[in-house]
Amino acid sequence: MKVFKTEDRVYLSDTDAGGIAYHKSYFNWTEHGRTELLRELFSEGSDTGSTIVGDLVCVVTTIEIDYKYPLRLNDKLRVESRLAKLGRVSALIEQEVIGPEGTACTMTAKIAYVSKSTGRPMPLPADVYKAMEAVT
Repeated sequence: MKVFKTEDRVYLSDTDAGGIAYHKSYFNWTEHGRTELLRELFSEGSDTGSTIVGDLVCVVTTIEIDYKYPLRLNDKLRVESRLAKLGRVSALIEQEVIGPEGTACTMTAKIAYVSKSTGRPMPLPADVYKAMEAVT
């Protein structure tokens, strides 16, 4: 199982007045990690990676998050993302936000593709499925 890594830092806009990262900031960092995972899989000739394929757009349908310890202003962090499970209609991505003291949080996100015109779920595009299958 391939691990996709992105690096970031806790900025002032990510924190409260005490310098502790807001819970929403973890969602942003993991979203960046998922986007980069898809971008790396589909980088050739696409500005959006595989998040938009014709009439289909990639969406998160379920998120589970477990906070371990708070990140603080100026902490460097790394998001590690891996495809954990692949189905015909959805994929499960496991992510870990790692700070200076180890794992700050873990997140599992289920992604799927929906039609932009109807909003209905659709099977994963064949090229998306094939690329994801190669790294699971």
